[in-house]
Amino acid sequence: MQLLAELKRRNVFRMAGLYLVVAWLIVQVTETVLPVFDVPNWVLRVIIILLAVGFVPALVVSWIFELTPEGLQRDEDVHTGDPGYTGVERRLRRISDRPVGAPLAPQGARRLDRAIIVSLLLALSYFAVDKFFFSAAPDGAVAQTAAAAKGKLVAVLPFRNRSSREEDAYFAEGIHDDLLTQLSKISQFKVISRTSMMAYADSKLSVPEIARELGAGVVLEGAVQRAGDQVRITVQLIDGNTDVHLWAEKYDRELSTETIFAIQADVATAVAGAMQLVLSPA
Repeated sequence: MQLLAELKRRNVFRMAGLYLVVAWLIVQVTETVLPVFDVPNWVLRVIIILLAVGFVPALVVSWIFELTPEGLQRDEDVHTGDPGYTGVERRLRRISDRPVGAPLAPQGARRLDRAIIVSLLLALSYFAVDKFFFSAAPDGAVAQTAAAAKGKLVAVLPFRNRSSREEDAYFAEGIHDDLLTQLSKISQFKVISRTSMMAYADSKLSVPEIARELGAGVVLEGAVQRAGDQVRITVQLIDGNTDVHLWAEKYDRELSTETIFAIQADVATAVAGAMQLVLSPA
């Protein structure tokens, strides 16, 4: 009981409540603001970790220090301002006159109480806006934002080999790999991993079904066809919801041992650039 009374006197409970409310507000606001600037998800994780790590030090500071009109002072140095006593006499008078469990600096406790009330009001306001404004209008700005975010998620299907040669299959895989690499360099896009996409190499699912399973907004598919030294690469960009072609192109190249890697890189770069133009907001 003495420990609980001392924790209360030193405003540790008040500090814990204030810290938790403010930390929650920081996380919620950060989670809302960061996607607007395309900030990586790890930044939010770092902020949460820092807030969690800072909880105990905040309680320690509350235990050691008191918030007074003169500023932050060590608990044992706090005084009530009685002009008739100094030194040991003032400390003894202060302790004897103070009710059990009462803080040495009541002004600091009141300030913490006001800070907690303000923080709770801000938290309730944020919750109300998020609950009744954003959630109540799914067909408005929120739906548009969700659609835009989904549109940035790109699924690149493995390229089909329409030739009978085994080496052409390796060439098609090379274009697929290079294209994934090029698209991943564009911050506008979020590209589904190659490992996940390889599961759809021989899939009989439709493009909307694949897009729905992966949560992708657009799907890119392509094929490689070879006749002698000539190779044709065809690509189509398809809307994952409507199954409508957004863009299509073909690339004819002369294939040789010396040019195979250059062709893969050239076509991948051209496709990535075209996709960036097609999917950029007007």
